[in-house]
Amino acid sequence: FFAYFLFIPIFYLFYKFAKFTENNIYKKKIKTKNLQEGDVIAEKIKKLNINGKRYEGISKEDILKIRKIKKYIYIKDGVRYAPTFFFTIVFFVI
Repeated sequence: FFAYFLFIPIFYLFYKFAKFTENNIYKKKIKTKNLQEGDVIAEKIKKLNINGKRYEGISKEDILKIRKIKKYIYIKDGVRYAPTFFFTIVFFVI
């Protein structure tokens, strides 16, 4: 019974680690002229109804609209499901 209470701080640390990697490692600031179709936007743009939390690739029309509004933009880069693989290994070992 006591072992289950030990997992609460461990899962909290795993959550913090996943958020840190998502916010600091998998985000990249690029010029809007370097945007490509399928890139995933990592910031909120109210004028275009882009949330920034969803993993949706942008279209060519969106790229043209973004270029008119901004010069630089943050995109999500890297392995999108890396924390999932990490947690799977941890649960397998436990």
